[in-house]
Amino acid sequence: MSSSNAAAIRRRVTAPIRPPPTPVPVQTQVKEKPTGVTMQQFISTLDKRVVSLEESINNTIKDSTEPTVTDIIDEFNSRFDMFATELADIKDAMLKLQTYTMDVNKMLLDERIDILSEVNPNSTTNTVGQDADLTSVVSLGANTVNTAHTSVDMRELVQNEMNKTNDETV
Repeated sequence: MSSSNAAAIRRRVTAPIRPPPTPVPVQTQVKEKPTGVTMQQFISTLDKRVVSLEESINNTIKDSTEPTVTDIIDEFNSRFDMFATELADIKDAMLKLQTYTMDVNKMLLDERIDILSEVNPNSTTNTVGQDADLTSVVSLGANTVNTAHTSVDMRELVQNEMNKTNDETV
């Protein structure tokens, strides 16, 4: 070992001092022969990648097009909720319409009762009353108005009016 150490020391001591290497400008060198992959290997690698991508796309398309049972149930539930909401909205609209119609009919009936109550029941001549909403002229007989049975008299009055309008149109 001592001889190898002595040889190493001699080389270090007697080695000439070298100046640092000067940087060589980098030139683009065109290699005529690639050292890596051949053209056929490169094409086969690309082909394998394309095939694997196509398979993964086909698998995801098959997986996404087949709905599960929970997806189907959720779809039915959402459609049922939509129909139930629409039916409830239609029901509310119909109830509002019925309420409005009943209010209007009550108002008309009250106005008609007010008009008929203004008529003197003991008068022997015919009295002419005008309905404010319908703007039609109604001829009232003296014996047709009875304060005790206003609803019955109203039916008779309406029947008389209907008969008069039917006679006039024919």
